[in-house]
Amino acid sequence: MMDQKRAGISCRTALIWRFVLLLGTVLWIAFIFSHSLSPGDQSDSESTKVQGMLQFILDSIGLSSIGISHHFVRKMAHFIEFFLLGMLLTGIVRSFTSYLIRHLPIGLFLGLLIPVCDEFIQSFVEGRSSQVSDVLLDFGGVVCGTVLCCIGIVLWDRRNKRHFKIQ
Repeated sequence: MMDQKRAGISCRTALIWRFVLLLGTVLWIAFIFSHSLSPGDQSDSESTKVQGMLQFILDSIGLSSIGISHHFVRKMAHFIEFFLLGMLLTGIVRSFTSYLIRHLPIGLFLGLLIPVCDEFIQSFVEGRSSQVSDVLLDFGGVVCGTVLCCIGIVLWDRRNKRHFKIQ
């Protein structure tokens, strides 16, 4: 709490942020796992709808020569889901410590464990499969989200002249 006082953050504000980040992360993980539990044909249908919508947008802005594949939509969905998870996990780590880099492996470990569990769940769902390449793609999303969030935190702290330790 000493670092929070030096940074001008009240204990109450810090607790509220922790709660919001923890709740948001739990809900986001539930969202990810709920998509893993949907049967293959339902998941395919959702991806086809998103593919159609994206293609319509590209056509509308005169970029009809760019084709959006079903495979691309599915892989980008994986990446984006876990990109946001990486940002949330980094926010949680930051809300508990001012030594962000030192404690970042905790968030990264969870950011790897969750995709592994996600693919494990999919292995039991009809029409779905478990793929190591998806775990790697998901973890890549977590890492990118983590890096972007760390950059944002450093810039925010410099702007507000906070002196948190980036160790």
